Amino acid sequence: MKGSFFIKIGIIFLLSSGAVFAYKNADKLLNDFNNDYLLSRIVVGNIETTYSTYNETINKYKADMETFYGSLDFYYDNFIRKNRAMVTYLKEVEKDLKNLEGPSLRMYDNCKYEVDDEETLKMCENYKENLKGVIDSYNKLVVDYNDVLDSFNGFAESNNRANDVVPPYESQMSDKLVRIYEEIKK
Repeated sequence: MKGSFFIKIGIIFLLSSGAVFAYKNADKLLNDFNNDYLLSRIVVGNIETTYSTYNETINKYKADMETFYGSLDFYYDNFIRKNRAMVTYLKEVEKDLKNLEGPSLRMYDNCKYEVDDEETLKMCENYKENLKGVIDSYNKLVVDYNDVLDSFNGFAESNNRANDVVPPYESQMSDKLVRIYEEIKK
């Protein structure tokens, strides 16, 4: 009789230990699910909010790029006068890049999370493609502008106008945008 009593006590102890263990794990599973769900909702909200700001800045950038390319002047006689306007437009493009830095960092940070929302995933893909396009187009813009400068400088030197020679333009892109660009290119 004593042996069966201890067996019953042992079984009761095992069952109650199993129940406590199951309760703790079920509670942990529910908490993990709730935390994941809340994090997912926060990330989706952040992306939706930031994406609209990001898009506005991208659209301004595109408009300023068109203005800059429209201002490129290939007539050497009035190049120096027109160059001031080109540099002004170039500075405006760079201001757009600076304004793009904050939303890009927020989008980059939030798009790292895996969320189960097709629209949000599409926004993240669009963000990455747009940022690649913006940075590639800015780099091309600097190259194109410097090509125009090289051409003008050759003209100025060959026509004894050495005082009109314009130094090459240096890219003013922030290191943060370059780092993000390198990460999303992978």
